[in-house]
Amino acid sequence: MGVFTFPKLVPELRCKIWHLAAHSTPRILEIQAVWNANGRRACKEYKVTSKTNRTPTMMHINRESRTEAMRIYQKYIFSTSDDVGYSWFNPHLDIIYFSFGRCTRVMEILLSRHPEITKIAFPWQWHTDLCWDCGFRDDLASDINPFRIWRALKKSRFPAQCDQPASHTGPGNHTRSEPVPGANTREVYFVLRPQLMSSKFSGINSGVTFGPPGYVFEMKNSRFSSAWECEEEYYSCIDTKVKSVSLAPPMKQTRGTDLKHSFIIVPTLDFSKLDFLKEPFPELLSRTGCEIEVSKFARPGFTGKPDFYELGIYNGTDEEIEEVKCAIKKKIEEASS
Repeated sequence: MGVFTFPKLVPELRCKIWHLAAHSTPRILEIQAVWNANGRRACKEYKVTSKTNRTPTMMHINRESRTEAMRIYQKYIFSTSDDVGYSWFNPHLDIIYFSFGRCTRVMEILLSRHPEITKIAFPWQWHTDLCWDCGFRDDLASDINPFRIWRALKKSRFPAQCDQPASHTGPGNHTRSEPVPGANTREVYFVLRPQLMSSKFSGINSGVTFGPPGYVFEMKNSRFSSAWECEEEYYSCIDTKVKSVSLAPPMKQTRGTDLKHSFIIVPTLDFSKLDFLKEPFPELLSRTGCEIEVSKFARPGFTGKPDFYELGIYNGTDEEIEEVKCAIKKKIEEASS
C-alpha cells in the first residue's frame, strides 16, 4: 500500500483517496480479561490485546495519509490499568470484540465509558446466568440461541458509577443508566466457530476480518432457524443489526476493496477426490488470487469425522469465488464418473 502514493494527482484527489481507504475495512480490537494474582478473573478489569492494538496503516504511509487518518481516528483508552497506552479507534467503523464469555460486567463497564461505540462482537459460547468469579448475575437465558442472549443484554443496565475517562480527551466520572448495548450501538456480531483451523475465539491477529458463519454450523443448528427468524423479525423495529459471523483471514488490500470470504461444503466421501495433498487448482488460484482453507477434520489425526467438510474460500471477488466453487464441483463430478 505504501507504493501507491499518487504523486501526480492534485492534493484534493489524494486526500479523497486516503479518506475512502480509511473507511474501506473495519478494524477489530479484541478486549481480553485480566487475571489477578490468585489466578481468578478480575471481572471489573480489562485491556485491549497488543496484537489488535496496532496503529492504522494510514498513519505510516505519508504525511497526507496521516493527516487524513487523524481526522477519522480518535484516541481511546481501552484498559482499566495505566500500563496500556491509547488506541486509535473509529467509533463509527471499527469493532470492539469481547473475546471471553461468562461475565458481561466488563462489557457493561466498557460501554458505559464509551457510549459512542457503534459496533460490538462477542463469541457464541457465553455462559449462563451467574458469574462464579464475582457473583454478578447478568440474567442471560442460554447460549443455545444467540438472540436470547441479545434480548437479555438489552434488558441489562449499566453500572451506576464509572470512574474512568470515557476517552483520551473525554470527561471523567459520569453516571449512566441505559440499556446494554448503548443507544448508539448499531451492529452486534455473534462470532461462531466453523470447522476451519484458523478460526479461534481469542488471541486473534491484527487485520482479522469477519466472514460468513459456516455452512456446517448452520446445518447442525437448522432446528433453531425458525426461532432466529422470529427474533430477527421482533428486533426489526429497532436500528440495531444482529449478524452471525466467523473470524476470517485479513483482506488483501493490494487487490482492491471488493474482496469477499465464502464457504463451500463437500461431502466427506467426495473430499478425497479433490486430492488436496497435491494442491489442486494451482493455476486457478494463482490467476484469481483466492485462497482455500481445508476443514480441520479433514487433516490426519482428527477423529469423529462429520458428514460434510467445510472449505473456506478467501480473498476473492464474487465472480472469482464462484469460479473456484464451480471448479471444485466439476472436479468431484469428473472423479465420480
